[in-house]
Amino acid sequence: CGRLGGSAPEGFDVPLVEFPLEELPPSVRAPDGSRAVRAAAYASALPARALPALRDFRPDVLYERYALNGTTGLALAADLGIPHVLEVNAPVVDEDLAHRGLTSDASVRALERTIVTHADRIVAVSEELKRWLVGLGVEAGRITVLANAVDPGRFEVEAETREDARRQLGVDGRPVVAFVGTLKPWHDPAILVRSLGVLRARNAAPQLLLVGDGPERERLEALARQESLSPLVTFTGSVAHDEVPAYLAAADVGVATYHPDTGHYFSPLKLFEYLAAGLPVVAAELGEIPHCVRRGETGLLYPPGDAEALADALATLIADREHAAALGRNGREHVLRHHTWRSNARAVTALAAELTEQGS
Repeated sequence: CGRLGGSAPEGFDVPLVEFPLEELPPSVRAPDGSRAVRAAAYASALPARALPALRDFRPDVLYERYALNGTTGLALAADLGIPHVLEVNAPVVDEDLAHRGLTSDASVRALERTIVTHADRIVAVSEELKRWLVGLGVEAGRITVLANAVDPGRFEVEAETREDARRQLGVDGRPVVAFVGTLKPWHDPAILVRSLGVLRARNAAPQLLLVGDGPERERLEALARQESLSPLVTFTGSVAHDEVPAYLAAADVGVATYHPDTGHYFSPLKLFEYLAAGLPVVAAELGEIPHCVRRGETGLLYPPGDAEALADALATLIADREHAAALGRNGREHVLRHHTWRSNARAVTALAAELTEQGS
């Protein structure tokens, strides 16, 4: 990988090798420091840097997460003579055009098509992504749909943990609604503050716990001040992932909001983490979210963009704690059956075995 992004969690003993992004030579520098140019330069340089270590390791299969201009996996798999499995989490070029300042798309779109059509097998995190990949020319039979997942053991909540977490947050018996994630426009975090205002007008306002940081934070803080809601909104800022379970332990409801214009291709990690923590969930009715958040079984859904409907759903779960607890138990059972990383690992291992057998 290009960077480790922090220390490994406790008990994680898989070797990690970091190949940091080096200073680009003048011949490939873009005047604006383009992310696409940096990504392409890194991808072109990485195979030569990584190949010696990989030849010593002698892998059977190369598994890569798709990234902008990410040609590394194809090149390395060809050099090593092994199958290449590509994990696709998003239509990356579309995302970069919409949210990350990508300006030229013709060449990167052509490269994207080359990358996905030449991978031996693709693991997509949603059916919507599978449809998109087929539209790019990938044979449907080469695509395996495998949603994201969770390590449920990390999100088991004990009564003492919950009491400690609530005491440290100083919520004083008030119900807590938690959002975990980056505060970015496509998550529509502003709707959480607006719905909080609706609930306060009904004298039923919970404490809103925003776990994470991002470009929308300043706007959210201003909106909370404007609506005199600041005492009801707790911003944690960026936190390490291993701290997230403790924050969820303090919550009564987990919420997954999305802007109405957000695509339907995602498989949100926060959703599986809420459910693993035994929280009832209120989520935007988008994409494949209803597969996990089934209305009245594991949580409630609201039409994206509708603050009143979001407030209604939150109020329902806050008012009926017994029903909310039952939804939370059902949700945890759902992820235990369908969405654990251990189960995903078995599926990927079986796929790798199939590919190696085909090549032998």
